[in-house]
Amino acid sequence: MKKEEVQKRARHGGEERSGRVRHDFSVNLNPLGIPDAAKRALQSGWDICERYPDDTCSGLRKALGARFGFGPERVVCGNGASDLIYRLCLSSGFRRVMLPVPAFSEYMRALRASGCGIRMLPTREESGYVFDESMLDEIDEKDDALFLCNPSNPAGGLISGHLMRKIVKCCEEKGVLLVVDECFLDFVPAGGRHSAARYAAAGKNVVVLKAFTKIFAMAGLRLGFALFGSGQAADRVFCFGPPWQVSGPAQAAGLAVLNSPEESRAYLKETVRLIARERERMERELKNMGLIPVPGRANYILFRASPDLGRRLAERGFALRVCSDYEGLCPQERSPFQDNSILTEKTGHKREGGGCATENVSPSVYYRAAVKNPQENGMLLREIGRCI
Repeated sequence: MKKEEVQKRARHGGEERSGRVRHDFSVNLNPLGIPDAAKRALQSGWDICERYPDDTCSGLRKALGARFGFGPERVVCGNGASDLIYRLCLSSGFRRVMLPVPAFSEYMRALRASGCGIRMLPTREESGYVFDESMLDEIDEKDDALFLCNPSNPAGGLISGHLMRKIVKCCEEKGVLLVVDECFLDFVPAGGRHSAARYAAAGKNVVVLKAFTKIFAMAGLRLGFALFGSGQAADRVFCFGPPWQVSGPAQAAGLAVLNSPEESRAYLKETVRLIARERERMERELKNMGLIPVPGRANYILFRASPDLGRRLAERGFALRVCSDYEGLCPQERSPFQDNSILTEKTGHKREGGGCATENVSPSVYYRAAVKNPQENGMLLREIGRCI
């Protein structure tokens, strides 16, 4: 791997700063906004900004441990989940890791930055681009770890609790560390039933990544955490990073949410209800327009449409996430846009096979759209209808 390839930054949603975006569907934050408990904590005074933050996040780790059934020594907090992905990869000495694709781009970047080999396993559109039962035999004792995202990103396919139990057992038998990113699982109805956290709590060779970023709409604060089956592994990841990874305001906001359990439960209950209802509506209306949503359960929808759709929506101030840069996604047509948030004046496009069969298939691009509140979702759907 060449150094310049490792250093090249991936593109993400929400990066458009020109002011032309009025409705940004490229980022998948909770449409309810930051919880009131977190707002109160952030407005409590300047002192949280004037003091150095607690380097060990001791109060936050204790509260998270109590919430999920872990001792605080097996909880590590970070500057978002992506910070913890890099610290885990750079501190673990992985030689080869199995990665179902498509997947969040930072897994691959972090693994490559650590010098690790990556064994990519293509997943299927009909299963929601997620690890399924047919892939259990692919777990290999020669791999140091298996990285999973549940629900998957960018499609939102769900690994059931039943299948997760089989995956944990298979990884345990073959001595493979299981890393599960669950940053979007709290948006799924009864998401806890599908979580791998219980196995990490029981001391299995499992690491679970979670974040306040998406579910509590704290993208600007940056607050993630990891739950470890091993205290030794947790300590190694914590010690690898620089000090003061989590700011004082982020710690205060996270603690406020955790220390307001009734308020937080009501917030999460309303979130799940809203996302389930609006996702079903959006999928139905996209299908009625002749578009092709990929099966999923998360607070975002992956669908295929004409390459021109992104440009036309951009001209109207709507940003989607163009997913042509996802390794293994295999669209029939690569994105015509230089910027994956699709706000660009460029209109030409180049056909690239990408290793996918394109016979008798109309050119199409994969787009990911966040599920927002009913008013915003309605506006997006109307604009899509006008553009196709």
